[in-house]
Amino acid sequence: MEVVLGCGGFPGEGGGAPMAGLWREEAEGGEGSSVCGVCGREFRGRRSQRTFNLKQHLSIHAGLRPFQCPLCSHAFNRKSHLKGHLLARHGTTLPQ
Repeated sequence: MEVVLGCGGFPGEGGGAPMAGLWREEAEGGEGSSVCGVCGREFRGRRSQRTFNLKQHLSIHAGLRPFQCPLCSHAFNRKSHLKGHLLARHGTTLPQ
């Protein structure tokens, strides 16, 4: 069974998500997969984990970079990437 999501974005979310309709979910048996509607990348595993992973992945296509380095102009789509940048380029960690 394949479920293609439209204007609601992700399951359980109302409103217009920025990447609404850009993914689909395929369920066969007990375990399913979620597929990116932009590039076709497939995410497997428990529904909650694959939904989380797909949301992070879709931020790449949307160009979202909400994690700005406080020491320079670089921005990242994941906090872990910012942390790695701070250590590698500036020799420091995120301020608490």
